[in-house]
Amino acid sequence: MDIFDYSDYRAFLRDWYQERKAANPKFSYRLLAKKVGFKSAGFFTLILQGKTNISLEVVEGFSEALKLKKSEKDFFRLLVLHNQAKENDRRLELWKKLSSLQAVQTKRLSPNLYRFMEKWYHIAIRELIAIIRFRGDYAELGRLLEPSITAQEAESAIKMLLELGMIRKNAQGYYEKVDAILTVGNEAKGPLVEDFFLAMHKLGGEALQRFPRGQRNLSWLTLSISGERYLEIVEELRQFRRKLLQAAEADPDPEAVFQLNFEIFPLTAFPESAAKALAAKVLSENAPAAKAQSATARAGAVTATPKSGAATLAAHRSNPDAP
Repeated sequence: MDIFDYSDYRAFLRDWYQERKAANPKFSYRLLAKKVGFKSAGFFTLILQGKTNISLEVVEGFSEALKLKKSEKDFFRLLVLHNQAKENDRRLELWKKLSSLQAVQTKRLSPNLYRFMEKWYHIAIRELIAIIRFRGDYAELGRLLEPSITAQEAESAIKMLLELGMIRKNAQGYYEKVDAILTVGNEAKGPLVEDFFLAMHKLGGEALQRFPRGQRNLSWLTLSISGERYLEIVEELRQFRRKLLQAAEADPDPEAVFQLNFEIFPLTAFPESAAKALAAKVLSENAPAAKAQSATARAGAVTATPKSGAATLAAHRSNPDAP
């Protein structure tokens, strides 16, 4: 596990402990307390539950107990300070420092590379050439996709990917990916990006008829939740995406390209509490002042809130054998 993947120090500590416990069942809160330097084993529970904060002295104790390297110690200290800061200006200052230390393993696409998203099969071909030995048979390349595309479309995609530096031809004459992971970043907006998402979700809907049960997994949930719970789910999805990327990158023998879509959206008025929290997050992520003001104005315009709780739950899985 990589501390630089975390934006919540409590989530990092929780995952670290679970990993350590799995490796050594005798490891306990009491033993951890002794290593870190606090008296009560229950203090760690209070930390994980967010019921208490930790001092810089305890931060140092955790750093030593977890055997963090210097860069990891610095990141952990800043992460604690950021998570526990109450003033937006202070959180923004700390977030800038965190960002400068964060070990980002993805390549961010600049806005002038949006033509990469013009067609759904651009990203599919980029992934596909990582698992096949492709030297220029565009007709075969097009046939390998589901749904298939023409040889001309495949050739155009390869040319575009080469121009953008996303693939290259190696010494043996085969094409290969340049970077393991790509991200368009939070700034990705506009009709082109919207069309890309619509195209991917259209493929997801068509998968119901295109593939037999067992070769696809489609499911949905309808939930009655609070704004706070919505934000927690969004964060869980973000962490889960990172775990999936890491798992895919570590796969020694990939055999096929899959698409996994994530979406959560309101079926009633968006909760005011979540809107305000998102406005604050925009500010903390160093968005321009105008954008932060606009987000706050939008938050103030929301007045209706759905009932919180989990009284309503509807679920469906197209594959009943799926977990």
